[in-house]
Amino acid sequence: MEKPQITWCAKLRKQETFENGERFYAGTYVDSEPLLVDIQLWNNRYGLTDVESLKDFDIELYFDNVEDEALLDYCSIAITNKEQISLKRIGSRGIVQFPEPQIISGEKNNGNPTEAYNNYIGLTLSFAAAGKCLKENDLKSLNFEIVQR
Repeated sequence: MEKPQITWCAKLRKQETFENGERFYAGTYVDSEPLLVDIQLWNNRYGLTDVESLKDFDIELYFDNVEDEALLDYCSIAITNKEQISLKRIGSRGIVQFPEPQIISGEKNNGNPTEAYNNYIGLTLSFAAAGKCLKENDLKSLNFEIVQR
């Protein structure tokens, strides 16, 4: 059986639809409100045949430039409609360790979130640095990476 086929979709909280792709522009942070990005992590979206399920994984967050790592202190992740997950810091990376094991099915599916709910998990990234002195363009290129345990 093939390995998991991972894809990401994202949207700003105030947008209607998710954008597919490996890159997502979240805009400019405004001190008066947190930047909220809804994310869907899919396995085998629109797959015509089954692939392996994705399990026993964490998500690592990191910036392209190591000197930006202090910005991880203002990031938090939540499983959609559930609890916040604290980021464990290891060097210049933030590790999302789920409170309970997550399994994302690799079954073939039609890509519809209401029907293929076992094929993805929903996450929300929040960036909030109220009262902090950030320069324009300080939040740059935050990467998400799946890491098998």
